[in-house]
Amino acid sequence: MDEDFCERHEADLLEKALEGAKKKFDKDNIKLEDSKEPKVPKSELDEKLKIIKAEFKELKKERKSRKVEPRKGSKLNASGVELELMKVTEEKLLEQIGKMDERIATFKVQMSDRNNLKDVALGTSKYVLFIPQGIADE
Repeated sequence: MDEDFCERHEADLLEKALEGAKKKFDKDNIKLEDSKEPKVPKSELDEKLKIIKAEFKELKKERKSRKVEPRKGSKLNASGVELELMKVTEEKLLEQIGKMDERIATFKVQMSDRNNLKDVALGTSKYVLFIPQGIADE
């Protein structure tokens, strides 16, 4: 992938994210209006849009530096707005690896059970084939 493609793709993703946030805001306000509750203020939408833009700015910076830092907790930008960044921690990754190890272990047990049952099924069918019909009836 070349640099131009990445920039265009990120711009498209940013545009879709901003559009999605605006649509969600409008839809939520319509629901609140129908239930006769107060609407959500426009400042809340502006704050969400700032957060989305800041995340994409961080993504662009990471792409240019070619270094991705694991994001821990939330950060504050220069204006003091809290950024809701994806929280990837070492503990979560280790937990996911542990879950995958458990799934692999259970799958191995299931496979060995299937193989053992397959041998039993084949053995009984062979046994039935070797018994002459006349002896079995007596």
